[in-house]
Amino acid sequence: TTFQNVGLTRNRGIEVVGELNNLFIPGLSLSNSLTYVDSRIISDAGFQSATGTIATGQHVPYVPALRNTTVATYRPTESVALTLGARYQSMIQSSLDNTDSVSHVMGAFDSFFVVDVHARYQFNKAISADLGVDNLNNDSYFLFHPFPGRTFIASLKVKL
Repeated sequence: TTFQNVGLTRNRGIEVVGELNNLFIPGLSLSNSLTYVDSRIISDAGFQSATGTIATGQHVPYVPALRNTTVATYRPTESVALTLGARYQSMIQSSLDNTDSVSHVMGAFDSFFVVDVHARYQFNKAISADLGVDNLNNDSYFLFHPFPGRTFIASLKVKL
């Protein structure tokens, strides 16, 4: 593997971020971040492929075209927070000529959609407890290496 500079790239896109509080009921908040990027290699005279492929016109490596994060948090009391989050990311190319199209293998950067749920209880100013499940839907994907499936989380935090 070698690294090289690329002559010229162009990134065009849009990002929309928003947050709504007390949506429909008191204590319910919803936030979302949606990003679309068309990231292209405009010129790369230094790229040479053994198979004859070119980099010009291809997607810039490691830049997903689409990424979305949506989070809903319900706080029925000051002590309790219940959170549901969903994240999506489109497949990422990692080669200059975008020939890396095989998914679910070491080195791949797959698309993914995961859902996380968490509950937090604040006992007082110094003590809180958290329970949660990351990747609740147990999506199987690689971001260079396999990412964990469903993961259970528990924590107790004490501030001294």
